[in-house]
Amino acid sequence: MTPDRGGRWLARSKHRRLLLESLEARTLLAGDTLLITEFMAANDTVLADANGDYPDWIEIHNPTNTPVDLAGWYLSDDPEQLDMWPLPAVMLDAGAYMIVFASGQAADDYVDGAGNFHANFKLSAGGESVLLVDQAQTVVHGFVDYLPQTADTSFGLLPDLVTEVYFTSPTPGGPADAAAQSVLITEIMYHSADESGMENRLEEYIELLNHGTAPVDLNGWRFSDGIDFVFSDVTIQPGEYLVVAADEAALVAKYPGVAHVLGGWTGRLSNSGESIELIDRSGVLIDRVRYADSGDWAQRRADPREQYGWI
Repeated sequence: MTPDRGGRWLARSKHRRLLLESLEARTLLAGDTLLITEFMAANDTVLADANGDYPDWIEIHNPTNTPVDLAGWYLSDDPEQLDMWPLPAVMLDAGAYMIVFASGQAADDYVDGAGNFHANFKLSAGGESVLLVDQAQTVVHGFVDYLPQTADTSFGLLPDLVTEVYFTSPTPGGPADAAAQSVLITEIMYHSADESGMENRLEEYIELLNHGTAPVDLNGWRFSDGIDFVFSDVTIQPGEYLVVAADEAALVAKYPGVAHVLGGWTGRLSNSGESIELIDRSGVLIDRVRYADSGDWAQRRADPREQYGWI
């Protein structure tokens, strides 16, 4: 790295740090300002524009009690160029949502055949920033150096307008479904073994957590990939874990301290990795986990037979 490039890198890093600190220091209250409530940096199949393409998108929400004129506001993906893309001179009504496609169109004022606005930059699925800037060239809200994103999964704010989460069931143009988004797959046992090392498929399980603040009725929900299991009359309370086992009796015998257990699924979890999908009673994807027996999922050690390398 040359001294010049090194200096520019340090200046850019400091700029990002100061911007992040300023956003963290500002207390955002409901109704305080416009917000970026959801964005998607890897839109494969969720939301198409009028051309049938699937660009990245950004959702802007007006939680205030009055309409806001967007003339003079900007969206940007670069903390050092806050006036990257000027928002159109339109009124965003109180409580309204607006979608902007981040398609990288050259023109600042490109609008497709359905009236969708297109920004002149794209979002990086590998992680960068997305910022909302007001007429005073002040960043009023945004996500600085957001983490890598997954295809067809958005990121943003729950309806409390504070909690940041990934949305496996994106809701572009409207408020997030807080109840559905609060249920997550948090643990998987896909290759259980007894003390002798023999596999016991009856002890396989999938753990769910309701990390929200309201009970969630799981009646009619199901695992649609990995194994087959339909939930009946069961509710998962706020902060509660629920274990779904291949066999309830086998699971309780091995883990007698587990309080909330269901069991009796069809199929088995692959020992080499696969996807597990949880969908609600309407067929909406709630959470998806792809696991594997290699990479970050694995604990590698040398094979004692040496010639076979690692296991």
